[in-house]
Amino acid sequence: MKGWIMFNKIKTLKEQNLKITQIARILNSDVRTIKKYWNMSSEEFELLRTQYKQRIVGRKMDIYSWLKEREQAQVYMGQINLLTEDKKLKSFIYLLWYYLSQDINLLFYIKRYCTISLQNF
Repeated sequence: MKGWIMFNKIKTLKEQNLKITQIARILNSDVRTIKKYWNMSSEEFELLRTQYKQRIVGRKMDIYSWLKEREQAQVYMGQINLLTEDKKLKSFIYLLWYYLSQDINLLFYIKRYCTISLQNF
């Protein structure tokens, strides 16, 4: 469950005087997640979601600009194009672009992994 659905179910079950652990079991969620939303107002939740979306957009732009810089550096320096020479790296970059087109939360970690793996070349 995501977003407002989860938030509203937690609030509804809280009004029924259920404990945090009971709600976690019912919603098949972690106790820490329930605690996070337990005393949160709807305004605070909306602010949290807005901040989260801004972080995701920022991360996507960081990765996009990083890939553009990497691509330009390869072209201008006359380096061998790693994307066509190494099949594993090529498939990884295609996978990365796929995730960029989706709304995936782990883009920051993909960027970190990609930076580490490209340093070996």
